[in-house]
Amino acid sequence: IRDAGFYLEQARLQELRGDLESAMQSCSAALGEDPMRLDAWLGQLWLLYELEEFREADMWAGKALGQFPDNPSILALRGAARYRMGFKNEARDLSDTALEGRDETDTVWLCRAEVMFESSRAAAEQCFVHARRVSRTPALTQLRLAGICVRHGCSRVAMEQLEELVVRESKAARAWYLLGVAQESLGLLRQAKTSFEAAVQLVPGDPTYVAALRSAGVGFGGKISGFVRRVFNR
Repeated sequence: IRDAGFYLEQARLQELRGDLESAMQSCSAALGEDPMRLDAWLGQLWLLYELEEFREADMWAGKALGQFPDNPSILALRGAARYRMGFKNEARDLSDTALEGRDETDTVWLCRAEVMFESSRAAAEQCFVHARRVSRTPALTQLRLAGICVRHGCSRVAMEQLEELVVRESKAARAWYLLGVAQESLGLLRQAKTSFEAAVQLVPGDPTYVAALRSAGVGFGGKISGFVRRVFNR
């Protein structure tokens, strides 16, 4: 049955794979089936954010608030988008308002971490603990958490999260790619090459994954090794 739930599961898998544009289309299809599916609105906002379409995310957050007034998760995502647009004081105000809401969600805490990283990395990392504690979609929470860490140069935390994630979601190509980015930034070049190999094996035509593997100085011959083999063959 191709209902909203079906399309949202498609979007989840597509985001884990790294096909964010297709995930956006799936969220839109979910909203076409049920315009009041909050998780579809939030998924769309997250994807716009990950695609760095911050003005679009801000605009769609405004529309979402028309459907769900004062929703903490929507306010939090709007705050994160505005933070990345440079409106940092306004972003923190939106984050404060989101935290005061009744709904404690992973989105509220992840977006709080985004706006806190610059002033207090320790506080941001504590937000991650809360995000995982309340998450209803643990794989996406960890993937988005790791993306925030990679953006802010917090590579070791990203690596820890992603190593755990790929054991549970071994076909999550985006997780393998981000793991490689984190490992590379820590000087773990051999491990990074292996992670990029896994991402390319899972999605051979993705230009980002292929470019990362090529820049790592290794050709792709269809073989995987070490940690990747253990995960794939577990």
